[in-house]
Amino acid sequence: MAMSGAVGNFTPGAGLDPLEGVSVCVFEQPDIACATTDATGHYKLSGLPAGEDLLISYTKPDYVAQIGMLSTGSADIGPVEIRLAPESSAELLFALIGATWPLGETGGVTFGAYPTTTGGGIGPTDGIAGYAVMMAPDSGTGPVYVDNSEIPNTELTETSAPGWGLYANVDPGTVGITFTKAGKPCDRVRPGYGWESSFSGGTLQVPIITGYLTAGAVLCDP
Repeated sequence: MAMSGAVGNFTPGAGLDPLEGVSVCVFEQPDIACATTDATGHYKLSGLPAGEDLLISYTKPDYVAQIGMLSTGSADIGPVEIRLAPESSAELLFALIGATWPLGETGGVTFGAYPTTTGGGIGPTDGIAGYAVMMAPDSGTGPVYVDNSEIPNTELTETSAPGWGLYANVDPGTVGITFTKAGKPCDRVRPGYGWESSFSGGTLQVPIITGYLTAGAVLCDP
C-alpha cells in the first residue's frame, strides 16, 4: 500500500508552497524505500505494511525535520499534506516565543484542530478556532498558538482560524495532547497526523523524538 500527498515550504499565511527535494521515509525502517518530493511538492511513499502504526519522517537540508504519525489499513492513504519551516525561520520564531533553537536534546510538537469535513488543506483558513490545548507531562515552552496570519503569539489562549500551534523544547518520550472546546468534541485523528490507537477522549498520544517536531492533529466538530 502507499501514502501520497504534498510537502510545502512554511511561509506564514501562504498555504502550501510546493517544496522539492524533501525525503519522505518510514522512520528508522531503511528496508522501505523513501520517496522524494517533485517540483510540485508531491510524493508517493509505497511499500507500506498494512495494519500498522508508523512514523513518517520529512527531511530536507536546512529545514526543520518533522515526524508524522500514520495508521495504515488495507487501502492507500492520501492526500497527506505537511509544511516544513526553513531553519532560519525557526530560529526567529523560537526566539519570538522564548524557546531555544536548535532543538538539541529536545523535540517538539505541532498540534492542530481541523473540521471533520476537511479536504486535506493546511492553509491559514483550514483549521478551527477556539480550541484550548494541554500537554501532559508538561515540559518545554507552550502551548503557543498561531494567530490568523500564522505567527506564533504567546498571548493567545486558544486556536485561531489556522487551528494550530506548537510546543517547543519538549523532553523526549510520549506526551498526551488534549483538545478542548465546549460542545465541540474531537472524535478522530487526521490521517497522517496521529495513530487511531493512541487517540481517546479528546487526547492524542504523541511521541517526542530528539531533533524533530512531531505533527499531531485531530478532526473535530466545526
